[in-house]
Amino acid sequence: MDNLLNIANVVPEMGNGGKKIKEELIREAAKVVPGNAIVDIAPFLGSTTVFLSYGLFKSENLESTIYSVDLWDINLNEKYQKWLDCKKLDITDLRQEYDKNIKPFTDEGIRIKPIKSDIRNYNYSGELIQIIVDDSGVDKGMTDHVLKSMSPYFIPGKTIIFFMDYYFFQNYHDFESRLYQHDLMEVNKKVFKFIEHPKNSCTAIYQYLGGEINFIESDKYYYNWEEVR
Repeated sequence: MDNLLNIANVVPEMGNGGKKIKEELIREAAKVVPGNAIVDIAPFLGSTTVFLSYGLFKSENLESTIYSVDLWDINLNEKYQKWLDCKKLDITDLRQEYDKNIKPFTDEGIRIKPIKSDIRNYNYSGELIQIIVDDSGVDKGMTDHVLKSMSPYFIPGKTIIFFMDYYFFQNYHDFESRLYQHDLMEVNKKVFKFIEHPKNSCTAIYQYLGGEINFIESDKYYYNWEEVR
């Protein structure tokens, strides 16, 4: 078991990856009811997938599937290549590298289903979802699509959402444009419960309580920006 954790700890990550929230990922994955699903959005090289996998392994849950959704396109953004060059990593195929990183866990029986897709074009159709790890961004289009397409599979009182970049606005002066997830949670206090902000991370963890999600359909946001200035 310790060997798998050691493997997870060395998976390369870019930006706000899994290492800073590994305890929370492992903890929540270990609670997943066998047969319920995990959706890992934009896992890149797998730094979130491996800790989720470790949590399933710890709880001996070989019946739940992790659906990992990413484009794995090294040409999609030049920041990938700059990051690889900076880290001196010789990677030409992101998907191949992802598969290599998750193999020790699939070899142990953990079910991982990689899906090559732009999240904006992906419509989930599977088991009930107990965990979503959303690293697709904080903008309205991405966030709304994830919640609209996946909320029919949410479990009241059980589904946990990791918004990976929830506090990323703190790195920008024009942070108003990066607060949509805050706005959405503000108008859905009866639908989602704030769980925690893992230390030294940009992540917020929420629990779905139940009920219909109230989406903000206009450009008018409701969050009190003065509270975070």
